[in-house]
Amino acid sequence: MSEDTAVNGRKRPVKTFDVGCRVSSSFGDYCPNLNPNIARRVIARIFGNIIEAVGHLQYKVMWDDGVSREPHFSNSLRKESSVASFPSDLRPPRIQDNPELPPQDQLIVDQEAEDIEDSQRDQEPEEHLPGQGDESSDEEGGSVGEAVDEEGEDRMGQMPGQLQTENPVTPDYATKKAAAQDAIKALLGKEVVIKHKNKTVIWTVIADWDPVDALVEDDRAAYGLKLFNAKEHPQNEVLAQLFLHLAFADWQVTLEKLNDAIIQHNNKSNSKKVKLFSPEEFLTAFGLLIGAAEYGARGSQFWETTRDSMGGEHWESMVPEANFNTHMKLYRFKDFCHFIPFAYKSLTLKNNNDPWWEFAEAITEFNNIRNIRLKMPCWLSIDESMSSWKPRKTATGGLPNISFIVRKPKPLGTEMKSVACTKTGAMLHLEIQRGKEGMKAARHNSSMGATSAGCTLRAIEGCAVNDQPCRGIKGDAYFGSVVCASELSVRNYEALLQVKQNTGFYPKAFIEEHLKNAPGGVKIVLSGLAPNEQRLIAVGYRYSSKKTLFFVMTAKAGSTKAGVPYQMKYTDGFGNLRCRQVERPAAISDFFRDSNIVDCHNQGRQHDLALEETWVTTDCYFPLVTTLIGISVTDAWKLADYHGIINFGKQEDNRMSIRRFAGIVGNQLVRRACSIAAKTDQHFASDFSQEGIVTASSSFDVCSTVLSSLSSCQEQQVVIPTRSLTDANGEVHHQVIFPLTQSSSGKKYRRTRPCKLCHENDVKKLVGFYCFTCGLSAAYCCPSTYQDGRDCFLKHAERIPRRNEARVAV
Repeated sequence: MSEDTAVNGRKRPVKTFDVGCRVSSSFGDYCPNLNPNIARRVIARIFGNIIEAVGHLQYKVMWDDGVSREPHFSNSLRKESSVASFPSDLRPPRIQDNPELPPQDQLIVDQEAEDIEDSQRDQEPEEHLPGQGDESSDEEGGSVGEAVDEEGEDRMGQMPGQLQTENPVTPDYATKKAAAQDAIKALLGKEVVIKHKNKTVIWTVIADWDPVDALVEDDRAAYGLKLFNAKEHPQNEVLAQLFLHLAFADWQVTLEKLNDAIIQHNNKSNSKKVKLFSPEEFLTAFGLLIGAAEYGARGSQFWETTRDSMGGEHWESMVPEANFNTHMKLYRFKDFCHFIPFAYKSLTLKNNNDPWWEFAEAITEFNNIRNIRLKMPCWLSIDESMSSWKPRKTATGGLPNISFIVRKPKPLGTEMKSVACTKTGAMLHLEIQRGKEGMKAARHNSSMGATSAGCTLRAIEGCAVNDQPCRGIKGDAYFGSVVCASELSVRNYEALLQVKQNTGFYPKAFIEEHLKNAPGGVKIVLSGLAPNEQRLIAVGYRYSSKKTLFFVMTAKAGSTKAGVPYQMKYTDGFGNLRCRQVERPAAISDFFRDSNIVDCHNQGRQHDLALEETWVTTDCYFPLVTTLIGISVTDAWKLADYHGIINFGKQEDNRMSIRRFAGIVGNQLVRRACSIAAKTDQHFASDFSQEGIVTASSSFDVCSTVLSSLSSCQEQQVVIPTRSLTDANGEVHHQVIFPLTQSSSGKKYRRTRPCKLCHENDVKKLVGFYCFTCGLSAAYCCPSTYQDGRDCFLKHAERIPRRNEARVAV
């Protein structure tokens, strides 16, 4: 058999293998290098004979160790002479001794005898001189010895023929680290003068910085949700209630603004009339918008069957069809998507000539909701978030401004500076970036002369309201500068910031020069007074032998003594994976623990949930709405996990994904829309006081005056139940009469519905009572003179099964 292939236009030499052919290959164990000057081990080459061909360019080999391994390809075998690698105590067989072969030519016999003699001589031990190396690289993977270069001079500084007196010793990690630390100790007390914009900062090298009154997070404190109790809601709607708690100050006010926009549209003489949205439709539309993330489809595909989307073909799949037609018609959902951005517009901001008047109020409401309904920690993390938008016809696509950030996965769109909770991972504060000219008028920017410093200060001031304990902030290179740290310090805030491009007043060159030859895990600490007389600490940290990181922090931000080390992985001289615990300061350990919180939130919202990609539109403000809804869904997912509403008792790698969570939230909003709408409209009197009535003033006031102007307090109706029964889960079911409604003629009446339990038995009985806990559709008979003593409401409460899952109260 032969193989003739062309490589780079040239033919390889033909490699021919026959049965009985002697071959070798590098399949042996690792063994020491015969050259004592080379520490790297080599793979032993083993020899054998081909038994048979088992396929194209594949051969079965019987090796000298008696093992016949799996078939080998020809490119892994080397053809050897017939007497190669025979033991010295055995004489190799000769061709002339085989009676089955014809007499051989004398030239062939002499060549065979010479090969046998050479093979016997190769078995004798060979002595290696110290420093002796090979003339070419080792074919089996060994290193090249210390050879002589082309000019005839030895590369170790020796003359040709001179023996090496001792092996060179390479310093190990510990030796290098000790030498670098000794060099830094010699710099203690050295002053470094940094001038910037006619001002000077003098830095002094110190050993360590360890403040006694450092700002430390209290791990025993309660963080996360406020004014929300998971036990107050049944399991089949608790996640929907959690989403509404985080997304809206009052979702009915948002519905009213949506319907107001529809009324204005209908008042136009030549416009097509659009039906107003009911509360149930409003919740259902949001449920479909969120729940679509669980499917692998986009837009109108959710209303198409498989047969429609595949041109008449029908294929069964393990994933059921979405079939949103059963919940809402496509034209109604399109109306919802068209008018929902109108619910976030503010005429007040329009009259004030705010270019972002169509969406800025939504950001204000978001920030106010987080201030009131979440308990924030002492330390915050700040970074950027993007709402993707690609213009088609104009430069900004209808928005006042768009940003382009190359390092982001979706670089084009609306940029928002984002603050996240270091404990729960939820988003706490957002600020739209309005462009270079638009941000000049922002608070603090003009007085500080630094956009990043003003942005950071506005972020922490926006969180530190309503008695929130926010006192410190951590940020990456965009926010890191001496000016930013000093401005935060003078206002009694703490900061731990990474420095890259904003190097004014910072001793970056000095740190870089004295750490350039240091290994990973070495630090240098400097202390200085900022121009506003605030004490700042500059830390240079050698992350690896090739990279140095720079940090600046306020006096109480943390300690530079050894903290939690990080694990560095590397390969040793034999190619084995090794791990080393690399020392790093405590403040930097805390920084890296919290530095990616916003990025993880962005990944969950933008990549995993991907509502912006699921609902593609030409309306430039609708992607901003889906971004805001996606942030609230991601916050609900993280907070539900933090408080144990979901994932209780589960391992870290078996937790609920955000897509699954979005599907559950969407399902609860759709299935429980009537119940949620009824509970929001009416406050209920059970656990009743002595009078049996709970007034609206004693309930949680969701319309606090601190919330945005979208909120407004409405008069709430008090409902007195006919009776209340408790099911097997301890949940109370209240039987109430249907509310009064008004016909088109203005006449008021009470509606009736068929009893659900009677309907299951093919009996039609119209009743005027329903279960308030289960919603308007849960109509049941109650004992009366007209119902023949039937009590379907009692049977309804008794047949609810007991749930085994435990849910933790928030």
